[in-house]
Amino acid sequence: RMFGSGQHRWIAVSRFGYLRSELPGDPSTQAQAEALVDLLDAEGIKRVGLLAMSGGVPPALQLAALYPERVSGIALLSSAPFTPLTAAAQDLPLPAWAYQALLSSDFPIWAIIRLAPGLLDPAFDVSPDLRARLTQAEAATVSALVESFLPVTDRLPGLANEGAAIDPGARYDLDRIAAPVLIVHAKDDGINPFPIAEYLARALPKARFLALSDGGHLLLGHQDEVTAAVAEALANPP
Repeated sequence: RMFGSGQHRWIAVSRFGYLRSELPGDPSTQAQAEALVDLLDAEGIKRVGLLAMSGGVPPALQLAALYPERVSGIALLSSAPFTPLTAAAQDLPLPAWAYQALLSSDFPIWAIIRLAPGLLDPAFDVSPDLRARLTQAEAATVSALVESFLPVTDRLPGLANEGAAIDPGARYDLDRIAAPVLIVHAKDDGINPFPIAEYLARALPKARFLALSDGGHLLLGHQDEVTAAVAEALANPP
């Protein structure tokens, strides 16, 4: 909804462990990609464009590398680290214990949303400077995103499984990705640092890199620009 244009039919997937999607015995990013292919087969869809953001990027890379014939174009936003990158590539805006406290049950986030929603800004990488520059529409988008995070307890297994992307046993054959790839990343992203995108831009054969000077993890202030770039990246598949 933030960055997908109305030019396409979208299939939004709850990845393993998120919102009514079970966490299977093999929750790897490769298994996620294989589940996505099963979904495409069930829907009778031969080829798709991929729009992935943050933790959705590693399984999208797996899908494009393992099944290049199924992917026509790719847009990667605010990419999370994946092997051979490590968690050291992240510098979270809140310490790990603060996230654990927030996500321990639904009540803490529910109470903050009702009483002082601005206190959650750091968790979503919305800096005071960004907050001051938000348009009314952008502020509403951020509020809707924060609200939609409830019930947080239905997301905990998925959040815990994000480490699968940097499992030393995981392999990402980026040179097998045949589709053109748009990479969008803000230089001030406080969750997934900019060098992750630089690594992708060097490693992917058909990469176009849209580097934003600001916007944080949510690419705030650039919705029209990013939406247009995504639409172009996913249009007219080869």
